[in-house]
Amino acid sequence: MKPFPLFLTLLCLVLSGCDSVSEQLSAPFVAPQPKTHVFAADERTTYAAARAALNELGFGYVHGGPAQGVVEALNSVETGGESSMTGGRQLQIEAHFSSAADGGTQVDVVMHELVQGDLNQNPGMGTSTWLRDSPVYEEFFNAIGRHLAVKHS
Repeated sequence: MKPFPLFLTLLCLVLSGCDSVSEQLSAPFVAPQPKTHVFAADERTTYAAARAALNELGFGYVHGGPAQGVVEALNSVETGGESSMTGGRQLQIEAHFSSAADGGTQVDVVMHELVQGDLNQNPGMGTSTWLRDSPVYEEFFNAIGRHLAVKHS
């Protein structure tokens, strides 16, 4: 077989995967796009409902406040699993609260998965991956809605 057709065939195979490769390469350099939901309540009330929702979902408060319009929380560390018996995995939620254009409060949420391969060696040296799609976003928004409904009834 001649080298040129073989080269052309290999080039086509390599280029056919370029979309997924370029997405993987650019992902660390793209700012996370938050999931957004608007609630028909003022910012402080929505913030309080979000704090209660985080507690309900098993997340612990890290920092933020209603005056800053931010809350950050982490769930408990899950250890073990498929990749490592000594590793850990944790979810981080960061929510921003602002006045919505049509009234109410807009909540913008970004979630990351924090993974550490070995908790015994190099503690704090894990990776953080932005979670584009996770059912936890909707669970969080639904929990906020439930807590707001309780406050209004």
